[in-house]
Amino acid sequence: MIRGCLGEDASNDDLVQDVFLGFYRNAARLSRPAALRSYLLGIAARVSAFELRTRMRRHRRFTLTKTGELPEGPPIDSPVDSRDSLRALRRVLERVPELPRMAFILRYAEELSPEEVAIALDVSDAKARRAITKGRAKVLALGRGEAALLPYLRDRPEDA
Repeated sequence: MIRGCLGEDASNDDLVQDVFLGFYRNAARLSRPAALRSYLLGIAARVSAFELRTRMRRHRRFTLTKTGELPEGPPIDSPVDSRDSLRALRRVLERVPELPRMAFILRYAEELSPEEVAIALDVSDAKARRAITKGRAKVLALGRGEAALLPYLRDRPEDA
């Protein structure tokens, strides 16, 4: 969940520890043991959202280039297509509002049911379903503008 929201980063290990620390502090709130996965993913979603806001504030204060864009990293030994696609997906996800982005990631990357997404995000089932639908629509619409994502979106029905 954290990697899906924040990408690969050395500080992610600390964030995972924050998730388990949050669970340790609030384990008594878990009323249904069967919902443990959703509960932990909910904590991870909140930790990720907080970290995203923190990074955005930091980025506004400190930029590495005049344009504010991060410089490209050195090439690694993996197919260019998949690296480009992942970068494009991250760019798209950055442009999706927070709740729909988290709902989209939980539903499609973490493969949670809509009910589990609702538990993880601490919202009603109806709100979770609306956020999933909005996130999916936004990702599809923005993804069509990214050449690296087009092979994944071809012949994809809008309402699937």
